[in-house]
Amino acid sequence: MNLLFTDEIGKTNNYISIGSNYLEEQQFNEAIKNFEKALIFDDRNKEVYFLLGYSYQNLNKYKKALSFYNKAVKLGADDGRIYYGIAECYSLLMDKEKLLFIIKKL
Repeated sequence: MNLLFTDEIGKTNNYISIGSNYLEEQQFNEAIKNFEKALIFDDRNKEVYFLLGYSYQNLNKYKKALSFYNKAVKLGADDGRIYYGIAECYSLLMDKEKLLFIIKKL
């Protein structure tokens, strides 16, 4: 069983790495495909949810991005990049009330 767990971590990290390479090339749809594959092996990976949020944000799909950013927060992520992404999405969606709420948390 321990070997299986190690194999799943390896697959997760591999898909994160491939997706991150696509991010660097601004190929956000390809990045998303790989990050979603990473979730198959580790559906509690906070970094993957952040990366999915970031990818969707760059595709101007702000509500979808928010769902992934919020999932990362619910899983316990405490990363300024996530809150910055959330704030930026609310700003672009012109949701002043939620934007102010997030800014107060920072």
